[in-house]
Amino acid sequence: MLVPPERRRESSSRTFAPSKLEDFMIRWKNSLGRRDRTRKPLALSLRGDSATTFMESKNFGLMLALGIGGLFLDAACEPAPIPKLSCGPDETYGYRRCWLRADVRLNTVGLLPERKKVAAFAGDEARFEVRRVSDDQRVFEGKASAPVDWPETGEKLRMADFSDLREPGEYYVSVVGTSQRSAAFSIGSERLVEAASVSVLAMYGQRCGEAVHLEHEGDTFSHDECHMAEARLDHAKYPASSAEGAAGAAGASSTPATAPAPKSLDDRGGWHDAGDYGKYTVNGAFALAYYLKAYEEFPETAGRLEVAIPERDNDVPDLLDESRVELEWLLKVQFPNGAFAHKVTGLNFEANIMPEADLQTRYFTEAGSAATGDAAAVLALGARLYRELDPEFSARCLDAARRGAAFLDEHPELIRPDLSKFATGAYLAGDGDADERAWALIELYETTGELEYLKKFEEFLKKPADRVPAGGPSPLRLHPFIDWYGANNLALITYVRSASEERDPDLLAQVQDSLLLVADSIVTEAETDPYGRGSRVYSWGGNGGVVRMSHLLAAAYTVEPKEEYLDTIQAQVDHVFGRNPFSRSFVTGVGHYPPLYPHHRPSTGDDVGLPWPGLLIGGPHGDGNVPGHALPAMNWADALNDYWHNEIAINWNTALTYALIALLGTSESELGPSGQADAEE
Repeated sequence: MLVPPERRRESSSRTFAPSKLEDFMIRWKNSLGRRDRTRKPLALSLRGDSATTFMESKNFGLMLALGIGGLFLDAACEPAPIPKLSCGPDETYGYRRCWLRADVRLNTVGLLPERKKVAAFAGDEARFEVRRVSDDQRVFEGKASAPVDWPETGEKLRMADFSDLREPGEYYVSVVGTSQRSAAFSIGSERLVEAASVSVLAMYGQRCGEAVHLEHEGDTFSHDECHMAEARLDHAKYPASSAEGAAGAAGASSTPATAPAPKSLDDRGGWHDAGDYGKYTVNGAFALAYYLKAYEEFPETAGRLEVAIPERDNDVPDLLDESRVELEWLLKVQFPNGAFAHKVTGLNFEANIMPEADLQTRYFTEAGSAATGDAAAVLALGARLYRELDPEFSARCLDAARRGAAFLDEHPELIRPDLSKFATGAYLAGDGDADERAWALIELYETTGELEYLKKFEEFLKKPADRVPAGGPSPLRLHPFIDWYGANNLALITYVRSASEERDPDLLAQVQDSLLLVADSIVTEAETDPYGRGSRVYSWGGNGGVVRMSHLLAAAYTVEPKEEYLDTIQAQVDHVFGRNPFSRSFVTGVGHYPPLYPHHRPSTGDDVGLPWPGLLIGGPHGDGNVPGHALPAMNWADALNDYWHNEIAINWNTALTYALIALLGTSESELGPSGQADAEE
């Protein structure tokens, strides 16, 4: 399913064998990292044909490395150019190859024939043409829009629309009479399917508690079994079950006299959360939801996706196989009283080492009401999808979801876990837990059909002020740009897509109207942004928010089937694959000039040289400091220590997979006349 490298790179880059210096630096980086990953990077970049990068290490002192631009860059430094060697004047060196500095910015992975196709460029000339890569024949010509002052990037940009070109093939765009051109791109679905497959392969690479081995474009990425020891309960105040007379609160320490509390529990499995090796219930459940929703909403497309994971030859769709990894882990972090631990991590973030080398003690935290709501919701959803595939597993998921919901019923107050001993990620939202509670209820209703869950869910919609602090988001309100801190969209879209005739018609109409209003706002933003982005919000993990908007757009299409919604899904995918100010893909190993130095410990700790493939980096935003880029939309550097902008995370990656499946699924006419997804035969 993967793109042969000679095809993907055609007309976009020229490849080289790694130099002796590069090989030495990779080996040195790896050996240094295994001895000491507490070193501080110190980088100095020089304009011109060469660069000098220094590494300060307490083991080795100052070490000089020539021509390995960006390898050890601090977040505050721009990637330094390597000596140009054989690269041309319009090219940039990136590990093993010269990349075209593409002045025409577009999606360099795949554009569907029937969807809108737009490129962005600056300059006085408006005329452009599209040429076929194989024979350089012109196949389309047009005139771009008048230049627009775009305040997000400080540029004057034109938009070139070539939507009428529908013939599948490999092309590039050039501006007439200038040297401006794009990297090569594809019209057709094949490359998008391949990108979806690689994005799921990336999640296989995030697995914890087992050895991982994957291949991509001739490179092998692997790690050994990791984090096999049981996680301790010192900071969890392990509770007993309600049935045994426990106090019931998430932090309760009472246990039955005949069953002393354990000191540790098995939590092997699940996904490492991001660039680090922690496992977080809130974000894990939120991330997992987009895989399960992709399968539920587009079963034909998601079910056909082939991914090179160990389970690929069984009778279960690969996307559900990968989803089960996280479902099984969630089952392990539920306490006897029904609540779910907020996270399992060490007390501190790990060094830049491979996961099997991380031997620090890991701990369960106390439970929280938000984590319990998220976990209960996604387990109810998983139970629904596994009902026919594995009834026993489905029953386990449903039982856990019911117990989680029962705990929340017994404890209507907001429960925040005490994380004061931990320096790892908090994943604590500041605006209550109403959305997580509501999401659990509507997923349980969809799975069981029990009206009690539906009525409780609709009560949340009728009286949101009872559950939300002043100024907080109402559970009834959909949000165009949201992340792990809000389950609103997941809950309300489940409500909209339900086939139930028991829903309150007035409430349903309100939610549908809200959905269309938000979707229309996304369309408006995307159509006016030369880079196709559906929101002007630039925040941590913004690229995840960009592709996550596809969930709203696909749902809106089921209510009102407007082609603009589907074109805007394509535009969000376009943005992360190269239609952006950097003219680079934001996904490792996919598209033109992808990130080479993500903040991702396995990519730093191994000796491959290239990052693990299929990982969506967070992207530009206003926090953090990249010199020379005061504008949030330009504030990004491809630097491994720049966790502000260049880290990866599972909640962004699963949203990317969802966007690709939604784009392909709607293209393949998977939506029936009513707008609801057709059932599998």
